[in-house]
Amino acid sequence: MLLDLLTHFCLCTDIHKAPSLNAANAWMMRSSALIAQGLGDNATAAMLRAAADKLSALVRSKLYVGGDAGGFWACEQPDGTLVQVRSVPPGP
Repeated sequence: MLLDLLTHFCLCTDIHKAPSLNAANAWMMRSSALIAQGLGDNATAAMLRAAADKLSALVRSKLYVGGDAGGFWACEQPDGTLVQVRSVPPGP
């Protein structure tokens, strides 16, 4: 019940392909690559870096929406439509 309410009222655009979560995943893959390399597992490190590069490029090419005001991001819905999203800065 609570998840349904949150999904409907708070997270309706961020529950599918959200740029911030995917960017965080790419950062985690790059961080994991550093650990793998430090442990001598260069093959895993290379695989993680390649996956992070691919994900980052996809996020920028598909979810970034340019604009005169400096651009903004979109979240992709299951039907392929993009919903524009913007962050609202916290109040004082």
